[in-house]
Amino acid sequence: GAYSLTIASGGAGASVTLGANVRGIIFSNGTDIKASVSVLVGGSNTQVQYNSSGALAGSANLTFDGTNLAVAALILWAKRRDRTGTAPEPPQPEPGVLPILAFTPLFLALGAALAFRVTLKPEMLYGIFPLVPMAGIELARLRDMDWLHRISVRAAIVVTAGTLLLSPGLAVQRVFFAQPKPIAPNQEIAREATRIWRERTGTPLAIVGGSAWYDNAIAFFSPDQPHALPFLDYAQGQWVTPALIARLGILSVCTRDDQPCLDATAQFATAASSRVEVTVSHVVWGHVSPPVSFILTIVPPKR
Repeated sequence: GAYSLTIASGGAGASVTLGANVRGIIFSNGTDIKASVSVLVGGSNTQVQYNSSGALAGSANLTFDGTNLAVAALILWAKRRDRTGTAPEPPQPEPGVLPILAFTPLFLALGAALAFRVTLKPEMLYGIFPLVPMAGIELARLRDMDWLHRISVRAAIVVTAGTLLLSPGLAVQRVFFAQPKPIAPNQEIAREATRIWRERTGTPLAIVGGSAWYDNAIAFFSPDQPHALPFLDYAQGQWVTPALIARLGILSVCTRDDQPCLDATAQFATAASSRVEVTVSHVVWGHVSPPVSFILTIVPPKR
């Protein structure tokens, strides 16, 4: 086992202690005991030393000849290379996983649209777009990763360079030549519709429906945070029921030229219903967008 040896001076001089795995020459200068010590190395020539339970040892799996460092694991990997000098193919993912991940949301969206009678819209499929190219690669069984890498890099360079080159021209065209795109007065109609509803009914606005986008805009911007009934269609907002409308009332907000919206409003009208026409514009930093006229139909709660 491990040991240590201490040799003490017979007089007042210093002593010396030899630990395990060392060798040396012990001598006295007349007063002190001294030793010339060297550490015992482990292993064979060229083997790299490591600590093995407090003693030096060598490893045949890690050698260094002063120039080259050899590791057994790398040698074994090199031996596995085929005769053409290419490395073994990396493991491939299980076939069919990417197509399943890419197209399952599509089938689920189609199933939900049929089951709940909801109109299928492009934004429902945003989740599959990033996976479709990879699913196409998988279905086409393309295995040349170097080729795919080159094509991807070149395509990215072309798209980026094209965007940078076209951006100044597109900006000039939009600023100086294109007709300004009117901005919908979403916040303005939300404030005005909420004010009119409260004045006519004395209750918070609870349910709103009407022309596309404006119903959701009022539901978002109104301080009363009402439910939205898109297109005034129960199938589009199944959280709204006739019983709920009877208890809370409903506000229909249709643009003046949206006849389908005005026709759909008729199904909710009661003897207590009233109409009012308002015109609002979106204003930002002194810029006023073209005005938009709305017909508001107030269907108050049943008392």
